[in-house]
Amino acid sequence: MDGFWVGRRVAACALAVAAVALAACSEDPGTTPGTTASTGPGGGLEKCLVAGTSDQKECFAKLDLRRAGTNQQLTGAKGEKTEIQVGGVPPGGELPVEFRIRNTISVATVAPLRIDDIRLEYTAASPNETDEKALECFDSTGQVACADKKGKWSKVVPPGVPLSAGLVTEESFRIRYKQFDTKARTGKVCLRLGGTAEYAKTDLCFELVTTAGKPKIKAQPTLIDIPYVQIGKQTTRDLQITNLGDATLFISKIEVNLDPAFSLTAGPASHKGGTAAVFDPPLVIAAGAAQATELLFKPTDDKKRQGEIRIFSNDSTFVGGLPVLVTANSKVPCISVKPGPTVNFGAVELAKVSAQTLTTTNCGTEKLTITNFAIKAGGSSAYALNWAGNKDLKVDPKTGPTEAAPIVLEPNAAFELQANYSPAALSVEDPATQAKVPDIASVEVASNASPVQLKFTGVCVEKNCPEAKIHVQEGEQVVPQTVLHLKGDGSIAPGGGSITKFEWKVVSQPPGSQQSFVPNNKTPNPTFQTNVAGEYVFSLDVWDDSSPPVKSCKPAEIKIIAVPSQALHVELLWKTPADPDETDKGQGVGADLDLHFAHPLAQGPDQDCDGTPDPWFSTPFDAFWFNATPKWGSAATEDDDARLDLDDTDGAGPENVNLNAPQGVAESPVQYAIGVHYWNDFGFGKSFATLRIYVLGKQVVELANQELKPVDMWYVGRINWPNKEVGFEAPVLQTCYQSGNACAAKKNPGDPKGGAMWQAQGSPCITPCYLSPLANSSSAVCK
Repeated sequence: MDGFWVGRRVAACALAVAAVALAACSEDPGTTPGTTASTGPGGGLEKCLVAGTSDQKECFAKLDLRRAGTNQQLTGAKGEKTEIQVGGVPPGGELPVEFRIRNTISVATVAPLRIDDIRLEYTAASPNETDEKALECFDSTGQVACADKKGKWSKVVPPGVPLSAGLVTEESFRIRYKQFDTKARTGKVCLRLGGTAEYAKTDLCFELVTTAGKPKIKAQPTLIDIPYVQIGKQTTRDLQITNLGDATLFISKIEVNLDPAFSLTAGPASHKGGTAAVFDPPLVIAAGAAQATELLFKPTDDKKRQGEIRIFSNDSTFVGGLPVLVTANSKVPCISVKPGPTVNFGAVELAKVSAQTLTTTNCGTEKLTITNFAIKAGGSSAYALNWAGNKDLKVDPKTGPTEAAPIVLEPNAAFELQANYSPAALSVEDPATQAKVPDIASVEVASNASPVQLKFTGVCVEKNCPEAKIHVQEGEQVVPQTVLHLKGDGSIAPGGGSITKFEWKVVSQPPGSQQSFVPNNKTPNPTFQTNVAGEYVFSLDVWDDSSPPVKSCKPAEIKIIAVPSQALHVELLWKTPADPDETDKGQGVGADLDLHFAHPLAQGPDQDCDGTPDPWFSTPFDAFWFNATPKWGSAATEDDDARLDLDDTDGAGPENVNLNAPQGVAESPVQYAIGVHYWNDFGFGKSFATLRIYVLGKQVVELANQELKPVDMWYVGRINWPNKEVGFEAPVLQTCYQSGNACAAKKNPGDPKGGAMWQAQGSPCITPCYLSPLANSSSAVCK
């Protein structure tokens, strides 16, 4: 019910309102508003309060009783109760709970709401003194017991009514709980309202119940990231465990699932990585309190570490423990010296000098401190480092940087250093290879990053010919899809001449890659995209400005390795025999196959009839051409989201999907579905698909030359994470095999073509005529 109504009728106090309303009768027009007309067993009747309403038949009061804080409305309905969470109250502590009383009737028809009595009754079978003191009723000040306020409560009127003595717009009372023990307490609060003799006998009551509450664990931070610690040094990080609940939190165990370079101090002892801290008795954290722990990291190398700390408690939300992720050496200082690691000075005539410019860059996010950059003893004496040529560095021109006077580079900063090759004798010829034996020297670069070793090589010849030189701006190891900037304009012509002609060649590239130089192979500095993981070898021949032009003695050659940097890298390539030119990029002509990489939550119609929802074309959980960059995980990072880097629509591929940080962990592994859909053949017919899977840059799966017809859906299988390639037992790929057509078996169990998917062996799982929810230009083949 909405509340109690108190009203007043002119003649005989007719009770016309609901059982929850208390009608108050209006007296004759001459009665002064706001005064008591008569008294009875339950108290006097209340008058209309607004002047000019004496000719009105009824005036009312409407009770609105609510618990402060929760705003719970209490109406006196049968079985109504309010729960008081007391789990966070310490022994001997108190918790006040306030209840507010308002009169919400219209001002035009208002009669005051009178509170005759508020009682707290104990519902225990035999309440003792402790029970009675555990729950007590007081006025709004918390000082006067409700029993002492009987008949003294203010009358309540709605806002807008002029206030006079004894009238308020809100009255309140408090139930005070005191913690004596863990026993649950129950009681009943009853309000007796004045207004008429009849309704003064009707009490509004509700039950009070105390509950112990629940603990709620929180770890701060949830991710501990230690960017970099040098070998032999150490650092610490604080980890705070807080109880946000309203009951005591008990910590029974903390697993330190980390490398032994870590140790966690929790409680009285320290616990090394790979062990568990077991607490018996458990660590106790009161409601609202916290427990501090400390994580120490002392590495013996600069390799990246990652793992977790798992906290077990009586918080039922985390039955398997609350995980705290830990990474270390994620931001190791980085040094790049280019060209390198081999610096080829080429062929040089006697008494001449060949120079190379070494560019040293801080490629990390931390300061780089270089303490040594020198040619090691024992190598050829034909090489020298020209420190005097770079006065900005302010180092000793003889020694270069030292521990006492290092070179410090901020992130992305760089410096150039000239290295010279000035041979004093002709290089000898190796009888076995008939090649010149090069002069070799080693250069050591020491810093707070990983050490760098450079190899200087060059030959001294009687007569020089043009020397082709290749420099790759991006270095000799890149990730797939990198656009290489090949530099040939550093090639050298003998005698100080110039190079007039260039000719680049692709000596080799990974199977499935059919890339070419842009804009062509005759330009000095073309670009080339490493669209497939693997090894690329390029060569360059040059001609000088002699008459006639002289070709380089031998072509320059460089090997570039494209290695995926992501945790998971999936690559799709295909061959279409009927397509005469699969490299006609940008012409829109060629078979179009699509790679699909689906999250475990992906669900769609069961078109392959395996009895479970298909993961394909399910946005946002299927990463494919229509949903190339889905959001799967945390809004703060893209590392846990799959990304389709390339969608090839005109033949051969490749297409690839990358995922930096898969979501599975040892206690909760996940499977990502992999599929290939033959979207449109554009009249070229069947294709043969090859799929490769890389884990942490290493190719671990290749499924080659799978025949697909237009509109086929090849369910390759499910990638497990974590898997054996990262130290766990699960295979990288659970391959899907079928024993016949699952849909044929579903339609007709007796069909000889029928079968089932997800068998231990058999044929690849291919569903023909797999029409997607999106428009499919080749769907006519299925009609």
